[in-house]
Amino acid sequence: MKKALVLGLAAAVIIAGCGHGRNAEKTAETVDSFPLDSLEIKYNPVIEKGIPAPAFELPDTLGKVFSLNDFKGDYLILYFWASWCGDCRREIPEVKALFEEWKDRKIDGKAVRFLSVSFDHDAESWKNMLRAEAFEWPQVSNLVKYRGHPLAAAYGIHWIPSIVIVDPDGNIAGAAITARRVDFMLKQLNAHNHNSHNI
Repeated sequence: MKKALVLGLAAAVIIAGCGHGRNAEKTAETVDSFPLDSLEIKYNPVIEKGIPAPAFELPDTLGKVFSLNDFKGDYLILYFWASWCGDCRREIPEVKALFEEWKDRKIDGKAVRFLSVSFDHDAESWKNMLRAEAFEWPQVSNLVKYRGHPLAAAYGIHWIPSIVIVDPDGNIAGAAITARRVDFMLKQLNAHNHNSHNI
């Protein structure tokens, strides 16, 4: 019932397009000592921590299919974006920096892996962006438009870029709209797991 409610709420708030600019008024609100601006407070993915991550099977540009199960046993950073989204393009350097920071690190012995899910619906635009950016991690898309995309609804995505962390058991561990916030979450997970072993 709770999962159905979350997915229903997510579907209700999905919007077309990407972010609406970065000049929103700052707020003093924080989450676990991380300052959040009004965009993060308003547009974070609407998905509950601890619930099973919605399953998917999506192809890359060569037709190789990736599924959620391919990442079981590791932490997965799911990056939702589109080549036509200006905010997504501006966030790419931050996402690449996040990848560089975590690609060789482990949390409680578990690797941190990355997968980008594009809401592109024009194959050539998507492929051109992939060639230009030369991402070092898998990129997938079924070329279905953002509005009404089943994964957008399932993951509560109503702003792109959005990033979701899936834990090694396949459950939601966190979600944000910025790589900076995800980096903070990963460091928190790392510190928590390290401290747990020292108790």
